[in-house]
Amino acid sequence: MIIELRNRQPVRVIRRTFGTMAFDHGGILDSVTYAKDAFDQVRRALPLSSSAESQSGAWAPSKTLTDRLDRVALGLERCPRLRVDP
Repeated sequence: MIIELRNRQPVRVIRRTFGTMAFDHGGILDSVTYAKDAFDQVRRALPLSSSAESQSGAWAPSKTLTDRLDRVALGLERCPRLRVDP
């Protein structure tokens, strides 16, 4: 997410991108797939990109979830933190 700040305070969401992460059978992040998907997302975001047909790693949340993510990003709602123990 790209958030506009004024006087160091969030005022609006300018852009959102969402993606997925791949994990191997052992629960470890598949960094090769993650890097490829991240690169594809950057290429799709570029105005001169011709790779719009590639949707690898793309994900679109519901409007309800998008609205909640915006409220959290703007500091209007608290979000519980995820904790992962090794």
